[in-house]
Amino acid sequence: MSIFKKLFTSSTRTNIDLWIERTFNEINRANSTKTDPKVIIFALINGLNSSLKLFGDSYKTDNAIFELGSYILFRGDYWLFENHPEEQTTLQTALNGEFVKAFSASFPKINCTETYFNRLDCYASLCQYGVESMHFHLHELLNKKDAFPKSYDPSWNIYGRLPLIEQGIKGIEIWAWESAILSTYLEHLDKYFNRD
Repeated sequence: MSIFKKLFTSSTRTNIDLWIERTFNEINRANSTKTDPKVIIFALINGLNSSLKLFGDSYKTDNAIFELGSYILFRGDYWLFENHPEEQTTLQTALNGEFVKAFSASFPKINCTETYFNRLDCYASLCQYGVESMHFHLHELLNKKDAFPKSYDPSWNIYGRLPLIEQGIKGIEIWAWESAILSTYLEHLDKYFNRD
């Protein structure tokens, strides 16, 4: 490898960066459509990976993408329940499987499926307390410096609110991020139902 390539190649490539590269090539070779669940998850994870710039370099981790992706998939599942209940289970099962598969190499020491469903259960239990409560716990999970996601219990602060000083900064960041990423993700889901 030349000295210039070493100088200008980022050394902060994560397992998810490698998954994105590998999956992009697989999707192109297979001529997959935009409505294939694997393509939907690829677009979500790639978008999440790109959106981490909003939160700063310290959040460019597989763990952060896992947490953000779990949250967006929960919100998407709720949208499916409201808009396409007849196909919700089938599509969400496929999306869940693809998402967990994407992170299995990143977190070989944990049961990704169990941890992912723990997140979905957390957000489901927080729904009744509003989006701010879900954002608080998402913020908490993003700020954990664990090497991999661990089981999480939100009951310690179900009415979770960010401290006032952070509400202004982190609250706006999360709302801005969510409005951009969630609307794009929901557009992908909508295309799935308008694929004819």
